[in-house]
Amino acid sequence: MAEKSRRGDARESRRYTFDQIATLYDRARPNYPEQLFDDLFVLGDLGPGTRVAEIGCGTGQASRPLARRGCRLACAELGKSLADIARHNLEFSRVDVTTASFETWEPPGVEFDMVFAASAWHWLAPSTRYGKAASLLKLGSLLALVTGGHAFPKDFDPFFTVIQSCYDAIGEGYGKWPPPAPEEIPDERQAIEGSGLFEHVLVRRYLGSDWRPPFRLCGAFLQNFAWLDRLSKSAPHNVHRHRNFMWPAT
Repeated sequence: MAEKSRRGDARESRRYTFDQIATLYDRARPNYPEQLFDDLFVLGDLGPGTRVAEIGCGTGQASRPLARRGCRLACAELGKSLADIARHNLEFSRVDVTTASFETWEPPGVEFDMVFAASAWHWLAPSTRYGKAASLLKLGSLLALVTGGHAFPKDFDPFFTVIQSCYDAIGEGYGKWPPPAPEEIPDERQAIEGSGLFEHVLVRRYLGSDWRPPFRLCGAFLQNFAWLDRLSKSAPHNVHRHRNFMWPAT
């Protein structure tokens, strides 16, 4: 019980840190593959006018493809700075961004065709997230989750092994290294079915090697990622060494 409480406290504190680097986040966060949204619309039988409640829209990386396809979006974003940038990025009349946590968000009295979360679901409390999502949906409508994880093929770049000492130095090491192969990454099927609220679970996998951000922005993202700020205080030599490794002279 104590360990579960500690994990919950860590999750709660970290979920606020993205807002501290909102501009950098907007620059560095990768977009999602268009094929993902094409598949979502086919599998979910969606189309223009679909009412979507989006959880944790960030600065709009996944919101834009939905809006371009004609969805009507109500987005909840915890961070004020992130939400402000999202409003600037999402200049669609059918998109509304509210600064609120998903747990406290009360969208106007409408039932949605889809609740959507891209790289945000894991920040929500497992005990309440499925129930809250179900409460916003019409009967027979869709919960769509885009989740990600570290997945390395056999010939992965050794750079990622080198920088693990940075994470280890601040107590944020990955654990068993290297991460599993792409086809071995677990998905949310068991948890979704276990909630007792959803059925007919479908899973699609997309490899991210073709849509990651430019390498220099990856370097900036690692250096400035807010919850890793402790790294520059507790292991400055590691930070300097790996920053040089990522930013070679040109």
